Amino acid sequence: MAHTLLPEAMEMPPKAGEDLSSRLVPCQAHDLKNGNWIIDDKTGLPGTVSDVKMSKTGKHGHAKFTYKCHMPFSGKVSTLMHPGGDHLLKPITEKFEYEIMDIQESELSVLDGEEERAIIFNPKSELGIKIKAAFDEGKVVVVNVLVGPYKKPPNDDTVLVEMPTSFKIAED
Repeated sequence: MAHTLLPEAMEMPPKAGEDLSSRLVPCQAHDLKNGNWIIDDKTGLPGTVSDVKMSKTGKHGHAKFTYKCHMPFSGKVSTLMHPGGDHLLKPITEKFEYEIMDIQESELSVLDGEEERAIIFNPKSELGIKIKAAFDEGKVVVVNVLVGPYKKPPNDDTVLVEMPTSFKIAED
């Protein structure tokens, strides 16, 4: 069962020559800690781990780990359980800050180094309304964008997804 991405979460092409599999690092369930990033094995989406609980070892010798996975790209939370020796994937996520140059409907025009590019945002979301209001008031708005790998069903192809997560007003 695949979860759909939020409207402001957009697939993006990798950097030239980037191997997206390098953004997925193997780990084991017994290494899980609150705040870690993990790939949800049901949806393929990256999420942060919370409420990690360990049960004592059973007759087969492995403790079981139960945890919640908060997936920002879908807005969903799932509860997962794995024996301690299960192999999982830890995504390499990145956060970027961009100054907004212009806003057109559901696109933020930002400067990425020397190049201008578009970032999709939801102008009707709480975040979108606040970004647009600050920009319309003539303020210098800096948007924070989360980028992470997504193992897209049905073939588990790895793609990058980006999404605005917050903003701030830049000091003049």
